[in-house]
Amino acid sequence: MITSLFVMDHNGETIFNKTIGDSLKKNLSYRDIFKTQVIMEINKKIIREIDEKAYNVRNSIIFSNQNSTDKDYHSDHIPILTIGTTTFQHICRNGIYLVAVMQTNVESFIVWDYLISLYDILKKLNLSQSSLMNHNLLKLINIVNFTLSEEGVPQKNNMDIDTIKKFLIQSY
Repeated sequence: MITSLFVMDHNGETIFNKTIGDSLKKNLSYRDIFKTQVIMEINKKIIREIDEKAYNVRNSIIFSNQNSTDKDYHSDHIPILTIGTTTFQHICRNGIYLVAVMQTNVESFIVWDYLISLYDILKKLNLSQSSLMNHNLLKLINIVNFTLSEEGVPQKNNMDIDTIKKFLIQSY
């Protein structure tokens, strides 16, 4: 099902990655493709808007008071990217991208349900920011390994926060 899972920050830096059945070299190219096709395009939109607002201020043109940090740059972005037989599905929350890569035809709902549930778990465990993830990488690895089988199938019965907390206590 899922052949690769990775977490990136808003700059495209990899925080975590898990390869399932693929070589690391292929996983690296997945991350590069995602970074250039998705993250860099969103960052270009942000920079263009900031430049446009700076130009408007210099020329004393007043537009809306909307701050560039208030705009949702992901609202017009499609959270699925298909290149050949490889499909990337992602969610972005608080500048964190959770990305699943699939080589086979998979029900999108199952993957998005897993990504959203995984983010909710990380948020409940106070791991929803890149700096917190970096400092608690072992916990993140254990959570992903517990919620995703060796074949890349989400383990829905392991997605309960109480079950995960018990698992984490036992694993330390």
